[in-house]
Amino acid sequence: MHSSLKPAYGIQVLGKACIMGGILFAISLITMFSMPQLPMVLREFFQRHDYLLRSLFFLSQMGFMAGLAGLLLTKALGYKSVAPVLLLIPFLGQVCYAVSAWLSTQQVMTLLPLPLTQIGALLNAIGMLIIGIIVVRVKVWQGWQRWIPLSVGLYPFLVMFPILILAGGRPPSTIIGAWGLIWAILGLSIYSTASKKTPVIA
Repeated sequence: MHSSLKPAYGIQVLGKACIMGGILFAISLITMFSMPQLPMVLREFFQRHDYLLRSLFFLSQMGFMAGLAGLLLTKALGYKSVAPVLLLIPFLGQVCYAVSAWLSTQQVMTLLPLPLTQIGALLNAIGMLIIGIIVVRVKVWQGWQRWIPLSVGLYPFLVMFPILILAGGRPPSTIIGAWGLIWAILGLSIYSTASKKTPVIA
């Protein structure tokens, strides 16, 4: 492969990883939360092999981290040295999510003052909201891609958290799973942005 293609190709791989992460996030959470409604055979299968859904959820966070790396490498946050540091906020949220995949429910709920999953959701939402605003303002990304990071950050505040507050309980699994699909669109944005920068060799 031509050396000038390698950076763009690497970013495309990160975009694909983020796409897969979003899909795995949706699949794993919708399946976990819908467990009581699943046929008995499937419930027993996942109970015996609970590591399968845990692994999918863990891999989804690796995909999200790849998405953050893609934002960094495409200079989506501009060229100032301070702005990329803000990527640590959602990164820490993804670490909380990833760790929670391998802990018992009791450990997830009691390890820190707030449940790890709630901390993960808050850090992801707040971090991506800040990052999304920066991406829109610096205008390095153009077109529809420019608005996707902000969509990732806004979705929890406009949809998930209001339902949590109004209903007094966890939002439906499809509502949470849809957040993963927005992450997948972020991955597509990273991939397409890198593709535009890939030189064509005759």
